[in-house]
Amino acid sequence: MLKQRMWHKAVRVVAAVAAVITAASIMTPAYAAGGVEVGSGSSVGVTGWQKVGGDSFYLDQGVPLKGDQTIQGNSYYFTEDTGVMYTGWRKLSNGKYVYYAPDGRKLYGEHKIGGSWFYLEPKTGYRHGGWAKLGNQIYKLYDERTGARLSGTHMYKGYRFWFDSKTGATDKYGWQNPPQYFQVSNRSVKFNYPSPWNYATPSRLQVNADRNQAIEQMIRRAHEYLGSRYVWDYALSPSKGVDCAGLVMQSLYATGMNLGDYNPYKHWYDPYHSHDANNMQADSRFYRAVALNQRKRGDLIFYVGHVAIYLGNNQVIEAYPPRVRIANIFDDGRIPTKVARPFL
Repeated sequence: MLKQRMWHKAVRVVAAVAAVITAASIMTPAYAAGGVEVGSGSSVGVTGWQKVGGDSFYLDQGVPLKGDQTIQGNSYYFTEDTGVMYTGWRKLSNGKYVYYAPDGRKLYGEHKIGGSWFYLEPKTGYRHGGWAKLGNQIYKLYDERTGARLSGTHMYKGYRFWFDSKTGATDKYGWQNPPQYFQVSNRSVKFNYPSPWNYATPSRLQVNADRNQAIEQMIRRAHEYLGSRYVWDYALSPSKGVDCAGLVMQSLYATGMNLGDYNPYKHWYDPYHSHDANNMQADSRFYRAVALNQRKRGDLIFYVGHVAIYLGNNQVIEAYPPRVRIANIFDDGRIPTKVARPFL
């Protein structure tokens, strides 16, 4: 019964189009003002858009176009049976989806459709799934099943990613630490604490930075503290001072690494965090299965009540009374107790 009703509707649509064409052949040119008049005399072939009962058609010398068509630089699809202009999502024979706007134009690029954002590939218009680079250093992720753009925090292929709720841009593309460890980001760490305890080095990491680039940004920031005064339980700017754990915090903030409770405010006010070098040494959010003889540039070298950043060649940079300095890893006969790797 449904098929029969659809057949009758198709017959009525075709008949309506035929009526338009017939009328156009005997009307004056003013009748088809929305199209382009072709020919002259009593038989006029109409080329252009026509609308019948809410359905749109495009006539080429009186004949409705069907299938995929390009009109004035835009792509359209007209149904194969009646030639009605198509709108909405269309599944192709290859399983891909394309979208036609309410005015019939096939869309390309990023568009909001039905409350969600989609990326329609520039050359084909195919609905995209997975990562896409849009603009300079802007990466977005689209659901591989639905094509909808992701926002907020999501796990993808074993890694955790964050996406801006307004733009969909991620804070890190490519290399990242596994989700059980502290994450890097091109977003700067922010604190809602009174000054100066809200101080955090802004992230210097590019969104697509690799592991080595993260290590170098951390070490570069640590070098900017050379000569800064040592102040117990400080994790502030170079002009105010740091202790050993504070230097590590500010250096890691330069990679956008949010360390949670390891922050300037708690390091100063919370008695538990007054010995954060020991707390970090025991924290599983730093990868700690590193033997001393396997240490690498960028590792954290722990001692009893102390932490330093390894530079290589048995050198560390550390906040050690009275100032931040570079020293030998075994200076004054000290022995490291643990090695942790903040970047995997």
